[in-house]
Amino acid sequence: ASGTKEIHFASNPATDSLRSSYVYCIFTDKDNNTWFGTDGDGAYVYDGKSLKSVASHEFTASTVYSILQDGSGNIWFNTQDNGLYKYNGKHFQNYSLNEGLSDVSISSMIFDNSGDLLLVHKNGIDILSRKDIGFTYLKNNRILTGMNPDLNSITKNKDGEIFIGTEKFILQISPDAINSQPFPKTF
Repeated sequence: ASGTKEIHFASNPATDSLRSSYVYCIFTDKDNNTWFGTDGDGAYVYDGKSLKSVASHEFTASTVYSILQDGSGNIWFNTQDNGLYKYNGKHFQNYSLNEGLSDVSISSMIFDNSGDLLLVHKNGIDILSRKDIGFTYLKNNRILTGMNPDLNSITKNKDGEIFIGTEKFILQISPDAINSQPFPKTF
């Protein structure tokens, strides 16, 4: 028919090994590397030529739900039951319960307009300061406990408001609410 276009898909032999993997997320960083987070096969990075696993003695997570990059170029990995990893291009740093994370099963993550990293889990939100100096927490026993957020169901609008999809409701958080409730880590 006139005016129609045929769509063609090309296979890339470099990424063929991902065919058998369940991919939770795909993220392209500032250097045009494409990162893949999988269910059970860890994380991979494709540099335009070859696909490489990022598994190492520093990064042992097998399930990666989401991948982001901060303003300094660090790559962040949200993992199942292994907390959070930061990759600075050479080494991985893990954030878990010992570092102040209140739940290692994070369902979603996003950077707010200030550059702080919001980590959503079933009982609230942990916030890692952009200066990497520690965690603060958004908790509300009446609203946030047991909210069961949906996996990777998070976004931010142009005003910096963050929307989180949960089993029960859509949670909207304003930037003012994030910056006005610091909760110090208790020892």
